[in-house]
Amino acid sequence: LEFPRGVDSKECASYCLREHGIRFMACPKCDPFGSGDMQGLSTDRCARICFADLDRDILVDASKAFVSAFRSYIDVTNVCAGSAVASSEEHV
Repeated sequence: LEFPRGVDSKECASYCLREHGIRFMACPKCDPFGSGDMQGLSTDRCARICFADLDRDILVDASKAFVSAFRSYIDVTNVCAGSAVASSEEHV
């Protein structure tokens, strides 16, 4: 998962866990090519979420909780102010 520019996935992960109980892996653990950026992709903006063992109902609820926590992070930090991603309902 790649967050919008300006989002630090470590900071976001810390906030989501502390404030919402939502846990995900951030940054370098998400880089399938090893360390470093690839064609403008910064792993500082990346997250890994695991849903391999979840049934559909739990996955739907977990996805909604993740989106809610991320939106809360954006609102609190104002990191994506003016971004279509931060304000658009259709992207999430």
